[in-house]
Formats: sequence, C-alpha cells, structure tokens
Amino acid sequence: MKLFSLLLLPALFVFSSFASAEMPPTPADREVQIGITGVYAPGGFTASSEAFVVVNGVFQNGCYRWKKADVKHRDDFVHEIRSYAAVSPGMCIMV
Repeated sequence: MKLFSLLLLPALFVFSSFASAEMPPTPADREVQIGITGVYAPGGFTASSEAFVVVNGVFQNGCYRWKKADVKHRDDFVHEIRSYAAVSPGMCIMV
C-alpha cells in the first residue's frame, strides 16, 4: 500500500501541473477591407421602392470570411460601398 501511495503522489502532481497550465491565448480575428471586383445593379426600381446591389470579389485564402458592408450615401445618386472581412490567423486553405 505504501508503494502504491508513493507512485500515486508524483502522478497526481504531474497531472495537476498540466491541468493548471494556461493555454496560450488564441490570436483574435482582424478586420480588413476587401476589394470589390464586380457590381450588379438590377433595374426597374421606382422612387418608392428599395434598391439592392450585388457585389462580388475574391478572398485571398480560406481564412477570410465576409463580415459587413458599410454604405455611405454621398447624395441621392452616389453611394459608396465598402466591404469588410474577418481574417483568422493560422493555416488556411488556398483558394
């Protein structure tokens, strides 16, 4: 029994030291502005209807995912659209 206790105590100490060790923090995603390569603006809108625009582009790799779009209305006919993606660090699939 004494031998069992002597073997169990170091094992518990090693296990507790691994359990209490903090994992390094994962790097946070960063937000980047992405380019827009094409725009489709369908016609047939009236002054009282909502207008929709479809934009497209290409991400550099699989770590990019679309996050948001900012739209600034310069005047009644000019609108500026900026598209943003969240980029996660790490190994990424090339696309």
